[in-house]
Order: sequence, then structure tokens, then C-alpha cells
Amino acid sequence: MLTIHDLTPLLYPERHTLRNRLFHRLFLRAAVRRVGAILVPTNAVARDVTNHFGGRAQRKTHVIYEGVRFDVSRIVNTAEREKIILYVGTIEPRKNVSLMCRAFARAKRDAPDIADWRLVIVGKRGWLSADETADLDEALMDAGAEELGYQPNDYVQWLYANASVFCYVSEAEGFGLPPLEAMAHGTPVIVSDDAALTEVAEGAGIVVKRGESMEKDLAAQIVRLTQENGMRADMHDRGLQRAGLFTWEEAARRSLAVAAAITGNNE
Repeated sequence: MLTIHDLTPLLYPERHTLRNRLFHRLFLRAAVRRVGAILVPTNAVARDVTNHFGGRAQRKTHVIYEGVRFDVSRIVNTAEREKIILYVGTIEPRKNVSLMCRAFARAKRDAPDIADWRLVIVGKRGWLSADETADLDEALMDAGAEELGYQPNDYVQWLYANASVFCYVSEAEGFGLPPLEAMAHGTPVIVSDDAALTEVAEGAGIVVKRGESMEKDLAAQIVRLTQENGMRADMHDRGLQRAGLFTWEEAARRSLAVAAAITGNNE
């Protein structure tokens, strides 16, 4: 079996390192031909596999959602949360972290009453060009954002539970585990209209369309969500309900079923 988390190195090569691009180009096509089954985390990635590798790959592709674990003791009531907009993930070009910072700065200019809200960014920096690093540093400063770098899991879980909004407007994803983890804590999420992210957050998150007006549109949604307590409370409930559909137990059961089917071991 072969697991393909995403095809972003092939679909968006300019957003990945040369090493990553070469690995996918040289390895994946041969692997797809040889394996008995391909596991992917979303229907969006399944479509990418079909489009890139053809019908033969499609016939042996299985969508198995990733999962999330619930800890009800960590779920915090909406009214008791910190005025934090949270991002968790590696900082690299396709994640649109600079754009998110600029949108937050714009939101604070447009709505001075949210000046006491904080943008907290958790995750190490991945690869960035010199220009992208300079752009990120400027955007962070303009937004007054708090870049915390890598943090222990317990603290990340605390942030998920106590943040009021989670923002993840990546250009492309294979699944989008951070938004799912946020929803599992009852934290309202804003995602981009990337197919995988909208699939995971379906019916539970705010979706911002990628494109020229994305920064402006994201700023407007930040203002809206920070100001409307009732909306956050509703998204809290819908996020928990949506996240409940994604379990590691179901992922394991389906993975074992695929393995049994291709090996002929159905015991």
C-alpha cells in the first residue's frame, strides 16, 4: 500500500523545495504503478491522483480520513475564551501566513474595537526565500503578531481550547489536520477555499476564497467573527459535531480492510 497525503509538490512546484519536487517526480509515478492500493486522506486528493496518474490509479485509490481525539475536559465555553486568533502549522509559502497577518492588521484598522485581540502563530519556520522571510517579518510586525515557534503539545492543546478563532488559509492542503483539531476543541475556524480544507470543515467553518481580494475578505471575516459572540457559539457547536465524524479508530478499521482485500486475508 502507498499513502499519498497530497500532491502539492507536483501541483504547486514553486511552493516547494527542489528536493521535495524531485522526490515526488522520481518516486511517486513508479510507486503508483507497483502498489496494490493507494490511500489518500480526502476526496480532493483522490481527484488529484486520478488527474495526475490516470484511471488505473483511480481504481485502486481509497479515501480514508484522518482522525482526531477528543478530550472533553479541555473544551472551554465560548464566553470564557481568550481574545486570540490562532494559527498552528509550519510557516512556509503555501500556508499564507504573511497574508493572514496583513488581514489581521487590516481588520484592526477597520474595527478599532478589536485592538485588544491577539494573533498567535505556533510552528517552526520551514523553507522561505530571503524575500519571503522579509515579507513575513514585516507582516508580523505590522500585525503585532506573536510568533511562538515550536511549542510542546500540552501548550498547543491549551491554545486550541482557549483561542476564540482558528485561522488556516493555506493555498493547498491534502487534509488540514490543524483546523480539525481546532474544531475538536470547539474553536471556530476560518479556512481557504482549498478543496481539502472545505471538505474537512464542511458546514462548520467560514470559507474565504483565494485570489486577489483574499486579504480584504479575510479581514472582513475576522472582524465579523470577533464581534459576533452568537456566531462563535454556533460555530463552536457545529465544529464539535463535524469533528466527531473523524476518528482514528475508523481510519484504522478502513486501512486494515484495504490491506486485507489486497492480500486476500479477510479473517
